[in-house]
Amino acid sequence: MSKSARGQGSDGPVRRVVPESVLGAATDLLGSAELELVAEATDLLPSGEQLRLVSVAVRGEPNRAASVAVDAAGVIRDRRELESRAGRPLFVGDLHLPTGPILVPREPVGIDPTVNNLTLPECATERETVTVTVPKSGAAPKADVYLLADTTGSMGPVIDAVKLGITAIVSDPSLAFYDVAWGAGNYKDFPGGEFNPYPFGHQLAPTPGAAAVTAAVSTWAAFGGLDTPEGQLYALHTIATDPAIGWRPDSRRILVWFGDAPGHDPVCAAISGAAGDVTDGAERLDRAVRGVDRPCRLRSAPW
Repeated sequence: MSKSARGQGSDGPVRRVVPESVLGAATDLLGSAELELVAEATDLLPSGEQLRLVSVAVRGEPNRAASVAVDAAGVIRDRRELESRAGRPLFVGDLHLPTGPILVPREPVGIDPTVNNLTLPECATERETVTVTVPKSGAAPKADVYLLADTTGSMGPVIDAVKLGITAIVSDPSLAFYDVAWGAGNYKDFPGGEFNPYPFGHQLAPTPGAAAVTAAVSTWAAFGGLDTPEGQLYALHTIATDPAIGWRPDSRRILVWFGDAPGHDPVCAAISGAAGDVTDGAERLDRAVRGVDRPCRLRSAPW
């Protein structure tokens, strides 16, 4: 037997069929029967058996979420046992990562003119200026890449995908031409407490190599969060202004940001501990930030 839960489609709310077993299990886990469908994923075992991962959340509380794996008959299955049988993580899709090096051209030595053929009569003298331009340095350019994630309850599937791909990401052959250091941190929500132990946790200053950042990302766990907006504005302000982040001198600073919700705007000094309101100060910063995931508009909230 199946029931329907309300989800959001391109043309507005839609109703999709969710197995009774999923609704029952999610109700027990989340303590509410007012559930809405937020995500679905499918996969196959080597035997060809079809599987489905259904993610639901308490209506109006996106961080009270749960994901349940079921088979084609709607029977709940243990995800770890299924992944053990499959020999790989399930429900995370193909990351389409590069498989070979991407050549980055270096600035060549310049010679001007490049060619000049001179024919001189006997005993004649000719003077010509040839300009040779040597690039400033052959050293690899520095890049500090900071991985920042929302680790509240609604981010479970995204965090699973990042954990799955982190080794391949930091070992990408196209990065071989650069001096790359990796940093990491994650944010939750205000005002703190049992479910939000911190608004922003800086885990790793930019450090060369894959081991340290892989270990940092492996600790990310999706839990907590109160209302929909989260603490990323405070996190971004801290990353941009706090010397303790540990950016290397003369490096290009790059932020890779994983998130799915707007941020509390403004974040006042009384909560953040900053010298002034975070969003007021952010207007005076000149920072380039590339968001990864769905873009969203900031909305006002009381924090």
